[in-house]
Amino acid sequence: MSRSRREVLAAGAALALAGPARAAEPTRVTIPAARTAFEPAEVTVRVGEVVRWRNRSLVEHSVVCDPTKARDPKNASLPAGAAPFDSGPLGEDATFEQTFAQAGTYRYFCREHEAMGMLGKVIVQA
Repeated sequence: MSRSRREVLAAGAALALAGPARAAEPTRVTIPAARTAFEPAEVTVRVGEVVRWRNRSLVEHSVVCDPTKARDPKNASLPAGAAPFDSGPLGEDATFEQTFAQAGTYRYFCREHEAMGMLGKVIVQA
């Protein structure tokens, strides 16, 4: 079925008025004030999406996905070829964002509280 020139122009004008496409909101993980945990402990996103961690605690935390920095190597893993990441120290109300460019499972930990079981997981789907 062929569209008339007028229909094509009208569709283009409607798209122009709608404005640019909005980027998806980041998936949010919170470090609550009263717990030494990531909430939720596991999230699933698609390739290219962002996860944002926010520390709501008065205590300093971090988000580390680097097996070479883990006390227990099973607490950190990433897909072959993916780059490790480390938020560095996150004070109260600080945030850290990571864009996931490669599918697979990322296991991460809080450097300061790994021994207390402060662990998380991001599953990235293609």
